[in-house]
Amino acid sequence: MSIQNRIRINWQVILRRAWTWTGIAMTVLCFVALFVPMTELIPEKCPIVCKVLIGCAAFIALFVLLALASAVRVLFTNKVCVLTKAGHHVYVQYGDVFSHKVVGKKYSDKRKIVIDVNRCFDTIVDDHLVSLNSLHGQLFQRFYDEGKFDEESLNKTIQDSLAGKPYQLLTTAVKPKGNLRFRRV
Repeated sequence: MSIQNRIRINWQVILRRAWTWTGIAMTVLCFVALFVPMTELIPEKCPIVCKVLIGCAAFIALFVLLALASAVRVLFTNKVCVLTKAGHHVYVQYGDVFSHKVVGKKYSDKRKIVIDVNRCFDTIVDDHLVSLNSLHGQLFQRFYDEGKFDEESLNKTIQDSLAGKPYQLLTTAVKPKGNLRFRRV
């Protein structure tokens, strides 16, 4: 993925991190200012407007610097935490979702991949029913290439596991090719 796309996708995370770290840095600076006079940095005879402008410029420069640092960190890691709520984290991870190398060793046994499929659980990867560009198509094509299944045996396995569950039928006018049974959720 190009650098521009990674930044475009993660711009909210980058700005949120930069804002957080800027706030932390300004808090530390204000705490230090309680004990160390800041007259060394900004002369006392400087007008108040000048002091405000210098403070705003320092804040903006710090924010931009920390945003650049956050962008570099996002670009050189393959996993980004995008949300933390109630002690739980949601990560976005870049790489091959099917590779065990993408997930760290301590998480490999906890790794579960959920891939959405079409409503009829079709197994024909033909860029009409199932696109090869989708995770659904890539997974099935991987099964076929590795010789684990062919279209018919995978379809039979899926249909057998869905047996006994309620379903509805589509007509061939609605769907001329593929499975016609679908589960309504």
